[in-house]
Amino acid sequence: MPLSRICESVIRERTINLCHIACRPALPALIVAALSAHGGERGHWAFQQLLPTPLPEVIHEEWIRNDLDRLTLSHSDQESIAAIPRATRHSLIRRAYFDLIGLPPTPAEVEAFVNDQSADSWEKVIDHLLASPHYGERWGRHWLDLARYGDSNGGDENHAYPFAWRYRNWVINAFNQDMPYDQFVREQLSGDIMTPTRATSIAATGFLAIGTKILAEKDPLKKRADIVDEQIDTMGRVFLGLSLGCARCHDHKFDPVSIKDYYAIAGVFNNTSIADKPLVSDDVVKTYNDHQNKIKNFDNKIKQLNNKVKKEKREITDEEK
Repeated sequence: MPLSRICESVIRERTINLCHIACRPALPALIVAALSAHGGERGHWAFQQLLPTPLPEVIHEEWIRNDLDRLTLSHSDQESIAAIPRATRHSLIRRAYFDLIGLPPTPAEVEAFVNDQSADSWEKVIDHLLASPHYGERWGRHWLDLARYGDSNGGDENHAYPFAWRYRNWVINAFNQDMPYDQFVREQLSGDIMTPTRATSIAATGFLAIGTKILAEKDPLKKRADIVDEQIDTMGRVFLGLSLGCARCHDHKFDPVSIKDYYAIAGVFNNTSIADKPLVSDDVVKTYNDHQNKIKNFDNKIKQLNNKVKKEKREITDEEK
């Protein structure tokens, strides 16, 4: 069933808001299901099920430690590329550190690994690096590049996103906690709906709020349509590898995405508003607001006293004259 029909059926049976709740958490799955369900043009090669591929034969079987080695070595054999010697333990630990956390090992860590001749010495290094908070910082940044992370929109007036760092920290923590990918996707698209009382899930939806949105647009309807388009285009590129934004004005010229599909998705995102939301309980918000009101009242009293003092000083000065 085309995505447009899926969303239309939900709209007929429920309200628009419920369509927003029902469709958004499973949006990528719905799109793939819609695109792969059709024959002809919709039977696109990119949406066909992957089939098992036989592993190639290689000349030096003794060099093989896993299937990836076999594929790499087979290509080298075909191109008559001689294999290089195995990396030394000094080089190996440096590669692991730079790859996983982006930082070099200390001399003591290098020496400890070189002298550790146990069978699981390499596994211990990898486990240590994966448990490091720097792992999420190193690899989370690659996802943040895909998610067009920035502390401002980078547009004409460069509006700041003062709380964008909360989304950044959520991504880092997700990597460090080894969050399952399906949960990683769902929380970024609909965390505020799935678990609306959990602060981290709300922060995850920063994926939809940040980005190069043209916030200085004066026409509210065009501004809204452009924001939705930016969200759709980003979601398609990041999660599906598809440039869905091309179908805003016409059926996609290369991918099996119609303009009708685009506006079916746009109908879902159009029910999504961007707003600052407290990540604490209502009681904490009330306490905070009460204190802010007290501070405001004190500021007003101080201002009144200052004005009174200034007035009295002027009166004294006039009398002296």
